[in-house]
Amino acid sequence: MVGHPCVGGQRVQFWRYSGNDTRFSLTTSDDESLLTSGALWFGSHYLAHYIANQTANLDFSGKTVLEIGTGTGFVGIALAAIDIGIRRIIFTDLESQLSTVIANVELNKELFARSNIEVVVMPYSFGQSVGDFYRALMSKGFDWTVDVIIGADIAYDVSLHDPLYQTLEQFLRNEQKPAKLAIICEEMRWKDIYNWFFELITGGNLRLKLHEQVADEFAAKFTVEISDSCTSSNPTSSKMYVSILE
Repeated sequence: MVGHPCVGGQRVQFWRYSGNDTRFSLTTSDDESLLTSGALWFGSHYLAHYIANQTANLDFSGKTVLEIGTGTGFVGIALAAIDIGIRRIIFTDLESQLSTVIANVELNKELFARSNIEVVVMPYSFGQSVGDFYRALMSKGFDWTVDVIIGADIAYDVSLHDPLYQTLEQFLRNEQKPAKLAIICEEMRWKDIYNWFFELITGGNLRLKLHEQVADEFAAKFTVEISDSCTSSNPTSSKMYVSILE
């Protein structure tokens, strides 16, 4: 079974990726003003495991990766540890929720440098115009095009579904700069809520290339080596689903 990560509390965790023995650090926070972004959620842990086990089937080489609803930034940092040729990572969340990922990018700046990955942290809200996103990115001096979108535990609230779908559709169907695919991992806490979201996807303008349950028992490639007084809790459901959209 995948080792359960911390879900909150102000502490630093030290992680190891067994594929190449790379280590990285992660800070979480119990600051209530951070809402969900100070915690490491199980969907992030599972998505990193999934990608680590699918490197032969998923091409990240030379790609620009956008993590939406990044929270702690765990998935993007974990992808840097896998060292699969990613060229750039853009970490995004609500402007008020960026402090944790900013801290974690700073903690792991040597990892990004070794992996030759350029990194940007910037605010982005679901449903926001992709044109506005690219203009904001350009204002920072980066003329990049998003190739792959990743997100974990981002469809947990019905109020997020429409703007989240708008974000995915805008990036994947952009006429000037279309992204190639989106990879999303969700914990099935409330079956109806997630069914509604995937009904929205399948009834819309996106192609659901893959939608499968992630086995709870598989090669756990990311493990916590040291955690400062870390308290863990079990997932509220054993059902974790990964979806790939085009």
